[in-house]
Amino acid sequence: MSARAQQLMSASAMPLLYFPQSPTSGSQAHAQAFPVIAAAHGQFTSYPPPYNKGADEELLYTYASFLEEPVAALSVNRLRDDTWAICIPVPIPNINRPTLLALSYMIKYATACDSGNSTIQTDTILTSKKLPGGVVTEDADLGIYHQDGTIAKNDSETGFAPLMIDHKQALCLSTTLAMKSSGSTGQWSHYLDNQHITPNVRVTSKESHLYVVFHVNEYPTALTVRSLSVKVSATWQKEEVELKAIAEAERKAREEAARLAKLDQERRAREAEEKQARVEEKQARAEEKQARADELEARREEKKAREDEKRWRDEEREARKQEVQARAEEKQARAEERQEREEAKNRITMANAPHIADQKLQTVIKDKLAKLGDKCTAGWRGSHSFTYEELGIRR
Repeated sequence: MSARAQQLMSASAMPLLYFPQSPTSGSQAHAQAFPVIAAAHGQFTSYPPPYNKGADEELLYTYASFLEEPVAALSVNRLRDDTWAICIPVPIPNINRPTLLALSYMIKYATACDSGNSTIQTDTILTSKKLPGGVVTEDADLGIYHQDGTIAKNDSETGFAPLMIDHKQALCLSTTLAMKSSGSTGQWSHYLDNQHITPNVRVTSKESHLYVVFHVNEYPTALTVRSLSVKVSATWQKEEVELKAIAEAERKAREEAARLAKLDQERRAREAEEKQARVEEKQARAEEKQARADELEARREEKKAREDEKRWRDEEREARKQEVQARAEEKQARAEERQEREEAKNRITMANAPHIADQKLQTVIKDKLAKLGDKCTAGWRGSHSFTYEELGIRR
């Protein structure tokens, strides 16, 4: 069974029975359709499943079988019974445009007291022709095999394998070729064939038929006995279920595409924001660096300005100090000059000194005595004499 078929399985359908319209004579042909038990909401399921009568089945199985022991349809005393075929009709569900997802068949054929080896070919086909039921010999024309002009019509239909399907008449789903070893003893020689195919074919016509065709070319004897058992099962799916699943898959694909597009858009937007953030961060760092450089330059200029201001203030202070000093010196000079003028004015020289000290001279003498100090042990009592130089009188 395909992965898509397994995904579409559900345990919500009631079993249905289908029977072929004309069962093969002498066979046990029957068919049954039922849902496949599968987990619908997780990894596990329960048994028995809770069937819902109102729910439609999603997957159907149909069965067909043939069993005869011995194969009474064949008489070894009749001519041409050495080449024969049997067409097993596999029921197609009576639903709108079913899809054949898978087909399995099991063939068990045994012979005893025959002669020589047998060639065997098994075909699974879809055709609009209704093939004859039961075992047919090479006298029957199935009408689904290619007619080669160089070979007799009957030989091309039921002769030695392989036989070629006429694709205008039927769609071949699978072909199995084999050789069966046989012997003339009474020991049974067996042939087993078990195949599983997944054609995934939609049946669009109500006139279509599904067959498993088993061909045998052998060498029977008067004592030959045969045993044949064929079992077939087919898995079908409703078209509406498939369309619903396709629509659901497309919806999920659109949602996933939209989700991925949204994620991609969000990723692009996020990358654009991160890129813009990195640009802004880089610009901010550059601006911060420039601001620090400007601040450092401002600090340098401020420091230089303070130094210049300090130097200017020191120079101004020194200038004021020098100016004050100059003013003081100028004042001192004027004072000395004035004192000099006063002294010059009041200075008594030998030329103009009187013989007897007058009041002016007395004043000079007192000033000089005050400056000279008490040099007389007698305390200036009695007569004393001073020279003109001691009195500061120049000649």
